[in-house]
Amino acid sequence: MVKLHTQGDKIRLERRIWACLEKLTAYEINILKNIVSLHHHLKNHNMAEKIIGRHSEKALLEKYYNSGKAEFIAMYGRRRIGKTFLIRQYFRNQFSFDMTGVLEGNKNEQMTAFHMALKTYGYKGKKNNTWLDAFFALRQLLEEKLQDGKRCVIFIDELPCLDTPRAGFVHALGHFWNSWANWQSQIMLIVCGSATSWMVRNIIDDHGGLQDRKSVV
Repeated sequence: MVKLHTQGDKIRLERRIWACLEKLTAYEINILKNIVSLHHHLKNHNMAEKIIGRHSEKALLEKYYNSGKAEFIAMYGRRRIGKTFLIRQYFRNQFSFDMTGVLEGNKNEQMTAFHMALKTYGYKGKKNNTWLDAFFALRQLLEEKLQDGKRCVIFIDELPCLDTPRAGFVHALGHFWNSWANWQSQIMLIVCGSATSWMVRNIIDDHGGLQDRKSVV
């Protein structure tokens, strides 16, 4: 087991891991994802009783899931209160796309994480250099999945991590939603973040492209 003495050690280790992940095939990534999912399930098994009691959140998720229209759901709050566990357990990890932002990662690391997630779900294109291109790649991936007529659930966890300086992430997310996703009745986009002030400023109280476009759980 690697012993991390400082936050810098953790960040350097994460960067080495992402460099290795870029070399994996989609099949290998999927196997790794299943292993990680099993690890999280075992680790969080003792949280089950807490999740059972969250009736209001589950009722809202069910309401939005069955609304028959496109939904943009935002969930925020400090770390380790069960946000991610609630979403993953409620949907049983049956997502059309999901990814998690890299804690304290730079733009390249966030783009790599997004691209690796796209590959996991079947995307065969190259890695993108801008968020506008990355969200267009996500659109292309989802267009194929929408053909079966089922609800298409997209889950982006630790959303604030993706908004690195001068990356244009929020504008690209707004463009993805307003130009396409908002018009697809099967789309359900769920974003989650622990940086409460960022979530409130950029998503909840946004007065730009995402104004009045989302619901809060």
